[in-house]
Amino acid sequence: MKAAKNLCLALLVFSALLSIVMGFYFITDPSGHNAGASTEDLKGTPFSDYLIPGWILAGLVGGGSIIAFLLGYLKNHAAPKWFMGMGIVLWLWLLVQLFVISQFNFVAILFFFIALALLFLGNMLRKQPAHTVVHADTAAQHAHKTHKKKHRGHHH
Repeated sequence: MKAAKNLCLALLVFSALLSIVMGFYFITDPSGHNAGASTEDLKGTPFSDYLIPGWILAGLVGGGSIIAFLLGYLKNHAAPKWFMGMGIVLWLWLLVQLFVISQFNFVAILFFFIALALLFLGNMLRKQPAHTVVHADTAAQHAHKTHKKKHRGHHH
């Protein structure tokens, strides 16, 4: 299960970096030219340029990935749900990209598989029994009892 969590963490770092960098490109150049996009692609959408999509990409996708990463890194019990949540956020981003602006490129395909992995692995980790901490506590309690038994009757 540690490998599954580590893979999620790596995917979240990649997702965060790519989303924040692409979002930054859109924010600093709302025409989308520096990111290889065109405002022509936004015809028929509520957006006249890429400023707001850039903030959404950097903030929601990038920021959410950072939060999910930190929760996983800090071993927070909510991390698997955040992994799954980020998988859903990525899929929603891709659906909007596909159906609203009819674009699906290599990065989108990459994000599709990242989203799939986050959903699958997050669900797998969510179902993992939380007994690993209990075992550690039980081992410590056992060591303490054994120590007490060894020293019983050795009064000074």
